Order: sequence, then C-alpha cells, then structure tokens
Amino acid sequence: MSINASSNDDEIISSSAFDYRRVSQRRLEDTRTRFFKSTLHENGVILSKNDHPHVLAKEQSLVIRDIEKSLAQNSEGDNAVQFFTGFTTCCKQNSFLHTSLLPTILKKGGISDDDSNINAVQQESLIRILLQVDSIQNEVLEFVLEEATKLLGEDNDEAPEFRLILNAMKYLPFINSADVVTQKILDMVEIGMFGAQLEILNSIPEIIPDSQYEKAAKQLSRILENNNEITSAVIDCLNSLNLSSNTRIEIQQYIMEWLLSSASIDVYPVLFDFLTCDCKPINLPVVLLKCRDALNDLMRNGTIDKEKESRKVIIMNKLQILAASKVQFEGWMNLLSNLTHFKTVHKPIDIIILAMLHSTGTNQKARIEGLIKKHVKTDSLKKQHLEMVFEKYFIKQILQDYFMSIIEIASSLLKNPIDQLSTEFASTIFILLFKNDNIDRVQRQDILHTLILLTSGWEVKNVSDILKILLELSKDEKLRHHIIQLMGLLEKVDMFELKDVKQVFELLCYMTCNNLDGNESGLRDELHMLIRKQISSSKRHLKQRGIIGAVVMAKHIATLTDEQDSNEETEDSLLEMSEDTQESVALLELARSATSSIPELMGLYYDQLASMLLRALHLDKGFMKWLQESVQDEFESTYTQKEVPRKINDIPIYPQFCLNEEGEIEESFSMNIAGLTMTPGLNNPITLLASMFRMFRMLCNKYVGNLEDIDALLGCGVVLPELEDISLYDKDQCKSVADSLFHCINWFRETISAFVRHTNKKIRLKLVDRIGHLIKLEKLLMKCLMEIPDHKLPSSYFYDALASVLKGSPIKTKSDTKISRARKKLKANTGEAIDLLNESTASVSTTFIGTQKRKPASKRTTAIQASKPEFRELDTDLIILLKYPLNLGDMAATISSPQIRIDIATFEYVISDIVSKLNLIVNNKNLGMSNLSDINPTDLVKDCAKFAPKVFGNFKQISKEIGKLLDEAEYQDDHQDLYTLDAKTLKNSFCLCLEYFMLLFSWKGFVKNLGLLRDCLKNLVDEETPSQSIMCFSRNVTNKFITTADQCLYLQPAVWLVKLLEALYNINTENTEIKKKITAVSGKFLNKKWYNNSGDLDSGKVMNVNLDILIKAYLDGANIKTISGIVGTLQKQVENVRSKDDHLEMLESINKNNFPVLYRSLCHFTLERVKTEVISLTNKEHLVLWKTTATIMQGLMQIAKSQDVKTNYINFLQKSNTILNVFLLNGIPILEIMLKSKPDEVVEILKTLQTSTRFLHHLCCTSKLTKDSSIMKHVPNFKRTLETLVYRVKAALVANDCSEAFWMGNLKNRDLDGDEILTQSCTTTDGESINEEVEEEEELPAEDSDDDELRREVEEASRNGQERSASEIYE
Repeated sequence: MSINASSNDDEIISSSAFDYRRVSQRRLEDTRTRFFKSTLHENGVILSKNDHPHVLAKEQSLVIRDIEKSLAQNSEGDNAVQFFTGFTTCCKQNSFLHTSLLPTILKKGGISDDDSNINAVQQESLIRILLQVDSIQNEVLEFVLEEATKLLGEDNDEAPEFRLILNAMKYLPFINSADVVTQKILDMVEIGMFGAQLEILNSIPEIIPDSQYEKAAKQLSRILENNNEITSAVIDCLNSLNLSSNTRIEIQQYIMEWLLSSASIDVYPVLFDFLTCDCKPINLPVVLLKCRDALNDLMRNGTIDKEKESRKVIIMNKLQILAASKVQFEGWMNLLSNLTHFKTVHKPIDIIILAMLHSTGTNQKARIEGLIKKHVKTDSLKKQHLEMVFEKYFIKQILQDYFMSIIEIASSLLKNPIDQLSTEFASTIFILLFKNDNIDRVQRQDILHTLILLTSGWEVKNVSDILKILLELSKDEKLRHHIIQLMGLLEKVDMFELKDVKQVFELLCYMTCNNLDGNESGLRDELHMLIRKQISSSKRHLKQRGIIGAVVMAKHIATLTDEQDSNEETEDSLLEMSEDTQESVALLELARSATSSIPELMGLYYDQLASMLLRALHLDKGFMKWLQESVQDEFESTYTQKEVPRKINDIPIYPQFCLNEEGEIEESFSMNIAGLTMTPGLNNPITLLASMFRMFRMLCNKYVGNLEDIDALLGCGVVLPELEDISLYDKDQCKSVADSLFHCINWFRETISAFVRHTNKKIRLKLVDRIGHLIKLEKLLMKCLMEIPDHKLPSSYFYDALASVLKGSPIKTKSDTKISRARKKLKANTGEAIDLLNESTASVSTTFIGTQKRKPASKRTTAIQASKPEFRELDTDLIILLKYPLNLGDMAATISSPQIRIDIATFEYVISDIVSKLNLIVNNKNLGMSNLSDINPTDLVKDCAKFAPKVFGNFKQISKEIGKLLDEAEYQDDHQDLYTLDAKTLKNSFCLCLEYFMLLFSWKGFVKNLGLLRDCLKNLVDEETPSQSIMCFSRNVTNKFITTADQCLYLQPAVWLVKLLEALYNINTENTEIKKKITAVSGKFLNKKWYNNSGDLDSGKVMNVNLDILIKAYLDGANIKTISGIVGTLQKQVENVRSKDDHLEMLESINKNNFPVLYRSLCHFTLERVKTEVISLTNKEHLVLWKTTATIMQGLMQIAKSQDVKTNYINFLQKSNTILNVFLLNGIPILEIMLKSKPDEVVEILKTLQTSTRFLHHLCCTSKLTKDSSIMKHVPNFKRTLETLVYRVKAALVANDCSEAFWMGNLKNRDLDGDEILTQSCTTTDGESINEEVEEEEELPAEDSDDDELRREVEEASRNGQERSASEIYE
C-alpha cells in the first residue's frame, strides 16, 4: 500500500509540475506577445483585432528604423528574441498570419472609431516590413519559408498564403543568408506540387539576390531532367536570371546534351528558344547543329498520335518565327551550307528545315534553292533522304504549310536538266508529293499545273524529265481524277521533240484507253480525232506526230490486261476481230495509207511498230496476225532477188558475202541492195529495208516465238557492186557504191541484232563471220567517202530528234547556238570530257553513238568527219558475243575448234559498241528515240556485270600480248613496232576493256544492288578469298588492275585505269589503301612522256583534259604540307621549262604548253586543303597552317612570274582571293590571340602574305594599263577584299596595343616588272591585295566556287563586328 501511495503521490506531483510549467510557458508567451505588440505599437504599427489590415501611424521607413532601434536597446539580444517569439505566437492565431501578409495602410493620426479605409494609403505587409529589420531577418525568413513549405501540397487557390509569402520575399533590399534562402527555395521547387512549382519558379528571379543566380541556374538546369512539366517555367526563370556568359554557355551545353539524349517533344520549343535567343552569331551554327540532331529524332513518326503531331506543328511554327530574324536565318544557312566543316552529313530533317527557311525568307528563296542544288549535285542530299522524310517525318499540317515551298524548290531543280542528280531529286519530290495521302485533290491539281507549266517556253530542255514524272504518276489511280487537266499537253505537242511527243501519247493513251467510263471514252475519241487530223495533214512534222500517236494508241487499244486471255484460235477475217482490234487496225491502216508515198515517214512508221512490239507485253493475237500478213509478203517480194542484172549504170553488181551452204536452204536468194539502191526514183524502197526487217523480226519473235522460219536471212548473200578497187569508179558511181555499202551495213547490223540470241552453233559461226563482213564494209565505206567528201549518205532513222543523240550531242536551240558562237574555248564538264576522249579513241567500227575521229590532216578529211555515217543501232544483246574466248592466233584454229572463238578485230568492234551504250546509260544521257530507250538500263548493266569475268579474261590475254610487244620494243614507247595496225588494234582493245570496267563500277545503281556488286567483284578474283566483304573484293580487284599499268601505251587507257581505281575506291571510301595506290599510279603516269597512235608526242586539248584527270588524282590525297613540298620543288625546276620541248624533271608529261593544267590544280588543291584543314585546329596548329599556306602562295607567285602565262595569272588571282577569304574568317582571329605570345611568327606570316598580295595588286594595275578584261573584271572585288583585310589586321594590332606598328599609305601602281605606272587610274590603298574567284572559260572544265559564300560571311562578320576568338571556337 505504501508503494502504491507513493506512486500516486509522484503522479500528483508530476501533474502539478507539468501544469505549472504550462502556466509559466503561457505566461511567458503572453509576456512576449505583449512585448511584440507593444513594440510594434510604440513604433507606429497598430495591429488590427479582426480581419482588417494593420495600420501604420507613420511612414514605413520610419517604422523599420524605429523597430530596429527598439530591438537593439538590449545588447544581449533578448529584445529581438522576445519580439520574434511574440511574432510566432501571434502567427498561430487563426487569421493573424494571413492579415500580416496583406498590405498595411498608412494613417498618421492613428485609429478612431469613425475612421474608414477609403482614403488610406496602402503600404507593404507587416511580414515584409519585419523582413527588412536586420536583427530578426534570418529568423523571420526561416519562419515564412517553413510556413510556405507546409503549404506546398495544397492548391494555390485554397492556400492563398503561399503566394502572399512569396510576394513578401520579393525585391528585399538585402538578404543576410542569401545562400541558405536560395537553397531552401530550390528545394521547395523539387518537392512542391505543380502549381506551387510554377509560383516559385516565377518568383525566383525576384527573390534571390544576383549573387545566387549562377547557383540557382545550375541547379534548375538539372531539375529539367526529372520533370518535363515545368520545363517552360524553368526556362523562363533561366532567361530572367542575369547570368555571366561563361555560366550561360555551361548551362546551354548541359541542356544541349540532355536535349540530344532524352528530351521530349513537349519541351523542345522552349529549350530551343533558350539555347538560341542570346547566342552569339559566331557560335549559333554549333548550337543549331545539336538542336537539329535532336529535332531529327523527335520528328520521326512512330505510332499515330494526334497530340504528338500537334506538338510537331508547334515546333516548326516556333522555328519559323525565330528564323524570321536575320541572325537565326543566317545561322541555319551557315550550318546547312558547311555540314562537312562540322563533320556531319545531311539528315532527313534538313529537308524540312530548308523548306521552312524557303517559306520564311521571301528574299532568300533563290539562295536556298542554290544551296539545295549544290548539295544535290555533290550527292550530299540524296533521294533516300527524301523518301525517309515523306515516309516518317512529314505530317499533314507540316506538309500543308510548306507545300508551295516544296513545289518551288522542285521546280527550280528541274530547270537545270544538265545535272542528272538534280533532275532525279526533283522528280522524286514531285512523285512522293503527289502520292502522299496528306495531299488533297486541289493540291494535286496544283502539282500537275506546275509540271505542265514547266514544259512551256522555247528554252525549256526538261520536257522529257517532266513527262517521265507524269508517266510514273500514271501508275497511281489518283491521277485519273485529273485526265482533263493532262489533256492540256496536246496543245504543246507541236513544240515538243518527237521523243517527247511519244511520251505524251503514251501517257494520255494509257489514261484513256483502259478501264473506260463515260468521261474517259469521250477523251479517247478526242485523242483519236487529233491523231487522224495530224496524219491527214500536209505538213510533214504533223504527220510524224500523227504516226507516233497512231502507233501508241493502237498499242494501248490492242494490249490485253493480265486477266484477259487472247483466243487460241485467231479469226481468219477482219470482220471476226474484236471491236478494239478493228479500231487498232483501222488506225494503223490510216497511218500507212497516208504515208505510203513518203519512204521517210514509212520508215518512222515501221520503227515505231518495232518499238511497240518490243515494249508491249500482251498484244491481241488477231492484231499481230494482221501485222504479219501485211508485212511478210511485201518484204519478200520487194527485197529478195533470185536473179540480178550484171551491171547497172556501168557498175558490175553480183551477190556477195553469202554464208548459206548449198542444200542448206531450198532455193537460193540474195538481198537486192545494190539493184534497189541504183534504181532511180523518189520512193525507193531500199530506204525501208532495215526498218521493215526490224519490225518483221520483232513480230516473228512476238507472234511465232522464234526466228527459225527466217534464219536463212542471216547467211543470204547481198547484191553489191564490185568492191575490189573503188578508185576505178567516177564520182557519181562512187556515190552509188557508197549508198549501197551504207544500206548493206545497216542490213547486216539488223540481221546480227536479230540472230545474236540464237543458240545454234552454225548460226553463231555465221554471226561471227557477219561481224567480220560488217567491219570490212565499214572500212570500205570510209575509204569511199574519202573520194566523195561532200556526199550526203541516206538516213538510217527518220526523225530529227535521234540524229543528235546518235552523234552524242544534244539538240541545239537558238539560245544554245548563240552561246556556242560566243564561246571560243573548250569548257566541258566531266561527262563532256569523257565524250571527247571517247571520240579520240573509239574504233572505226564503232556503233551509232560515234566513230573514231581521224587526225585532221586535210580539209577533205575534215569534211568527211563532219558528215560521219549514222548507222542503225546494234541491239544490246550483242554483249553475248563477249562470252567467247579471244583468239589472237590463226583464224583457221577458230574454224576447226569445237568452241567458238572471236578474233581481236571482232572483240574490239563488239566491246566498242557495248562501251558506247554503257557510257550513255551510266552517265544518264538523253537517249532520245533510240532503241536504248525501249530497254531497262539496269538490264544492260546487269548483263555487263554477268560477262565481266569473260571480258577480264580477254583483257588479261591482250595485256600479255602488249607485254610481248613491249619486250620486243625494249620498252621504248616511241618504237615503230608499237604503232603497226595490229598493235593499234591491241592497244585500242586494251583501252576499251578498261573503259568497260570503269563505266561498270561507276554505275550508281550498285547502291541498291549490293549483291550484284559483290558477285561481280568476286568473279573477277581468281583465288578464293576468306573474307566475303565488298571491301576485300574491291581491294583484290584493284591489285589485279594495277598490274596492267605498264601496258598503258598511250594516255587514254592510263586515264581509264585511274578512273577505274577511283570507282573501286568509291565503292567503300574507308579503303584508304586503294587511295594510296591511286596516288602512286597517277604519279607514275605523270612521270612519263606520252605518244599518240601515230607515234608523235601527244598534245592538244584532249591531252589537257586527260592530264587534268591524272593530276587531280595525284594531288587528291596530298595534305597542305605535301603541296608545299611540291611547290617548292617546282620553283627550282620551272626555270628550266622555257621552250615547248622542255619538261619538268619530276613530272615528265608536263611541258611548257600544258603546264597551266598542273598550275591550276595546284592552286585548286591548295585552297581545298586550307578549307579542310582549318577545321578544329589548336592555336599553334593554326600558325603552322597559315605559315605553310603563305609560303605556298609565295611559291605559286614566283612560278607564275617565271612562266608569264596569262592563264596562270588568272588562276592564281582566283584561288588566292578565296584563300584570303578563309584567312579572314579563320586565320585573323587566331593571329590576334597569338600576337602576344608569338609575335615574331605572326609578323612573319603577315609579311609573307604581303608579298603575294602586293604582286596581285601589280597584276590588277597591269590589267588596267593593258585593258585586259579577263583580269579587270576582278578588280572591284579585289578592292573590297583588300580593304577588309587591311582593317582586320589593323584591328588585331590595336587590340594588342601595337597600333604604332601599323602604317597605312598609298601604294604606287607598278606593273609586273616593278616599273611604276604613271597613270593613277588603278589606285588601291595598301600593299596587301587579293582578288575574287570568278568562273573563267578555259581549256579545262570549270570548277565550282564557294567564294561568293565566303565573301558574304566575311562581309557579315565585318559588319557585325564578329571576330572569332580561340575561347569561342577552338576549345
């Protein structure tokens, strides 16, 4: 009991003690509360007893001062503690905190019962007043921040105190513990609800002091990673902070890395704005590059999400708004123009950005279109990018926004048909745009209107490309809604070439002759009436169009669909044919009857029927039977002859070249070529022989399925004049003989094309023999034409459009004629150079594409060359003969051998024909209406790849024979044994083989046929290679071809070998081993003298083009240091090159006449290496680069002065100007930085450059004195560049406190010899001078120049004061 009693007593005592402490605490709080209230009252603050605002009895500043004094009266700080405790106690009351956060009112007279607040002046809240009292600020700040933290989880509308607390802390005149406050506020951002976070972020710039901005910015940038919802608010907050440039760059770098790694599409616009808004123009391209990379990933379509699509639209709208400013527009242009400088390549998003810039920069559209053309031409911007953009990037709204810009860009590309890459790129744009489901019917109508409009005008050269686009679109059912619009093309057919007319009829007939409804039936009738009208016209050019239209329309009407099957039993009479067949027959009969009196038009009719039979897949059998019956009897009765007269016009004629053996055919017959040729009359049927037979044999293949019934035609004899001694004939007889030979050659060509696919060995042997006859006849014809140089041979084809294609040159318009007359020098691109070289090396027996140009020895020979024979084309199936092994011995062995072999002349003839066709296909040349246009180009390339091993085997055999010749000639290149007829045939065959492989591996279609490429390379390698990679195969093939370098006995095969190695290198540019071998082989070729096929030293324009190719291959792998060494060596050796017979010791092929070729390439590659190597160098490396460049320029100057050739002066002037523009942009800023630490080196660079610029100044002065317009036109740009250079050098010296070292004066005008020019007509302002690079017509192909873009950058930098520094660019 005692224990229990004691326990109860303890409990009573404890309870009493607790109550006492509580009462004491309450009394203490009451005391402190009273002290708090009394202190406020004494110092002019009257607290309200309800929800009314507190009252100030005196000015706010006086209240703060007096409170500070009252709290400071107690030195131990008890007053401040009591005051703050009383404040926190009062804040526990329900409404005191809220009231204290509201504004106070000023009433100097105090409070009375009848006072109202109507005329009262509002003052700051009580808490804000207390926050300005120094002695208690830390405690009050801590208290309000704790209260704010408690409210973070509540809605702002339900907890208004949170916003009032933040307002109370804004713009305080001082904060004692700024770092603590800043950290707590940032912690609140991380843990708060979304609404509270927005309030805090909006208030941070107004709460924290400037000293804490950088700390806050860094922490806020990290918050972005974890919370995308507040990204906009964070970015707005960062934009409001006054940050140093270094801090801002650091934060931008952090944000860019996050943007590239994991940023979402929602926050991209805000981040982009932050990264670019205050970015310096010089750094903007680097920022835009990373933003563009991130945008490329974000804009790629995944699953269909309308919200994401709207976000993408917002992004592009934001970019377009910002791009309206000049700084951002130029930043984008600088980035997209120099992607290689930033070590990146094009991405699909670039196309959208370019379209956006095009729609934004109204005055800059031409500049953007030019940029796109440049990148498409260099194959940097590819069709694959376009396909990916339309497939994965374009959404409906973005496509709608940039629709017109896309059309304008594509139209501008189509206006330059010379560049095939641009044409293909534009075609892809139109096709993808038209087929896109996001395009409506009205917009498709706009696309077609644009395409049709582009075909108008007399100078339009892209009609064929536009029609190809429309034909491709015809496969899409959407085009059927616009047939009426397409019918407008009929109004333009009179202006089109025949090949384009055929395309128009192909398009319209395809659209109107299949799946007819009421509307399409009416359009078909309209088309039918137009064709009938053209056929019945008295004008020949309209009849030609009518014939083409009739054949095309008949084909489409008679073509069966895949579902339809022709009747197995064909009707015997026309009345039993189907209605469509009868319509086709009637149309062709009309065409035939209207043209039967004009052989040329009948020839066109037959050629078009042959083209129809080659292209059409399923023709009605009744239609084909009618064709066969209408041709077969006429052909046999007209051209075959059993008995022929012995003489016509005193010319003996008789059957010759018969290959059919006795008993092989029932009745012997011959083709009466000479008899018909010599028969007088305007409507001579001999003109139609080749055309009719081509159509007839196509019909047999199509209808019968083989040519067995007519195989006797291959070996039948031909009636020809006596050919043993043509010189015995007089002039008129010689003309008849020449015409007979011409028609016989065309007949042989058509029969060879007809039976080349025949597998019977006897037929193949006859075929090989017939090719031998063909070679012989072509040589005889050329010999005959030597006697009658003014004679005009008959036509092989019957339309003007093909004639130009057969000669290898485009059709000339009036504007072309004017241009060609104005230009006296050769200006060719690479393709034109190849044509030029082909003409100089092709065999005499080459096909329709061109024959060999003999060395012009007389006017008589020149006249013959001007009217070269245009023979009928050989079919591409001729390539089958290349599979036979080559026989370089006795032909008797060929006959007795069980295997068919061909001699070297036949091989040369066949491969020459294939190479000429392959050249057209690979280089995408206009095929016109040639037979090549009727086949798939890819099929020819595939056949060439298939027979490549056989050709390579013959190539090795030819190489061995040439090696034997070299051994016999003791490796003397001018030995007479190397220039015999047999040796020339071997050399030409060797050259054609190299060209064959060069063209094959240059085909761009291998990108989509890698399997074909791998198989082709693999088959050229004899031994089995363990690796199956294309790189390994290409390296092995390269080694095989390099071993034949010694067999290149004249310049042309050397060029083909180098270009072949380059083609193999381009298959995989990572294969640097091949690159080194190209340099070595090119150097080897340049270090030897070259002789032409006559045994004389080679010279002339063609040689210059060839040397240019070799020199570029030689210098392409050289760096700036290597070029410096070459220039230094040339300075010593060029002094010995004085006469035309002198040559360089290091490069024996370079003499005085062709030295400008080498000089130009040196200037060009110096510029290219400077532009390439200037990227991402350290400051010290910059000094080395510019010192080397200045030395090279000085050496090139000395070489130009030594040779004293105008072409060299112009080249030096052009390239030096561009080099100095690069120096202004990249070199001067670095020299300015390095001037303090390396003054001697910087001054040396400037002095070395000054010698070159001073020489250029003298050159310009001399040009004015001599009135040399080719140099004078550069002078204005020279002055502008010079002034920029002078002021930039002066600015650099002033920035380094060296202004006294710079002196500017008037430089005396001197000529190139240093003599003073008395006239002052060409004064400039300093010894440093430079000239701008401008295109110049020379003997070599013109090069693209980026000087305009560089000059624009220099002017922009000078105007805006944008000087680069190492800290900004070169970290």
